[in-house]
Amino acid sequence: RFGVPFLNPCVNGSGMSCAPQGGSVRLGLRFIKDVGSGSAALILEERERHGPYASAGDLVRRTGLKPQAVLSLVTAGAFDGVTPNRREALWEAGLYTRPARNGQMALSLSMEDGVPELEDFTDREKMAGEYRVMG
Repeated sequence: RFGVPFLNPCVNGSGMSCAPQGGSVRLGLRFIKDVGSGSAALILEERERHGPYASAGDLVRRTGLKPQAVLSLVTAGAFDGVTPNRREALWEAGLYTRPARNGQMALSLSMEDGVPELEDFTDREKMAGEYRVMG
């Protein structure tokens, strides 16, 4: 409305709430669906103690966030600064996610196997996902 650009949330650059960044506004982590204030606080506290996150897998390993929260972070573009390809970020996060307690077996994959080269989401898919998790 006033010509101020909004920047996607970022696991290494966002705070709890929206904040000015240069001539733009960086969206806060608590506004992402399935993340909320509790998980956002955990992300920020861990980042403050041990430094920036290197990847989606690094965040999962360090915080133990639930898979749905990590999916929403990736979908919101919060890892674009460290892993620009969102499909690859999802794959890597999945390597660190514990299997559900519903009897589902875990795949025997490891980081040594590497993240496969995956085609990223289209711009249209990214935009639709961002609207879905950020309104």
